[in-house]
Amino acid sequence: MPETPAAWWGEEEPPRGNRGGRLTFLAYAEKVLRRARKALTAEEIWAYPAGEAWRAMVRTEGTGQVKTLASRLYAAAADPASPFAGVGGAPVRFGLKKDEIARRKEAAVLLALANEAMGRVLHLAICGGKEGMRILKALKGRGVPVPFFCAGAWKVADRRTAEKALAARFGARRLGKDNAFYAVGVGEVSAFAREMGLESCLGEWVCRAAKESTAAEKRALARYRALTARSASPRTPVLPF
Repeated sequence: MPETPAAWWGEEEPPRGNRGGRLTFLAYAEKVLRRARKALTAEEIWAYPAGEAWRAMVRTEGTGQVKTLASRLYAAAADPASPFAGVGGAPVRFGLKKDEIARRKEAAVLLALANEAMGRVLHLAICGGKEGMRILKALKGRGVPVPFFCAGAWKVADRRTAEKALAARFGARRLGKDNAFYAVGVGEVSAFAREMGLESCLGEWVCRAAKESTAAEKRALARYRALTARSASPRTPVLPF
């Protein structure tokens, strides 16, 4: 694991993974690390004194909680889009990345990321520039043969206000509490941005996304479009002679 310095958020930011009063292992670790303000091992995170009430909210049974927490933290630390970082050697300690503090201060943007194979489903995110690129990279993978592209981008001055407004407008159409996919169209998000008085910066983000697209992704997109056009073309009836 790299020697990445750890940091923490203030208590005002809600943890990810809170499902109706229940916590995931990563949400529990996030709360503990914000409170501890230092990197801890998985064992220290689970046994943290101030986390007793939070541990009762974690969906878990049996005696393998620490091992489960450690495996989730190792996986999260390897994910560029995750806020967790591994610190030091054995035993590895886990902390929160420093740029998670900086992201609250830098200029933010509302991104609408689309995928031609997903129809009227968008990935919506209010994030900083570096964070937005990490999200684009995280959306790639073998399970996503058709690449995502930027369908809309707007500059956000007040990030917290925009996050609340976005949740109020489209929260009921979110496909899952643990992801940022929404059953909305680009036109609806554009109308929301106009109401909020947000300035478009689509051109800049289209260029950024294009630079991240590999040759293999472009070939995959071309194949998908060819197959889609072929299936949508009218069939010529074959008449018997």
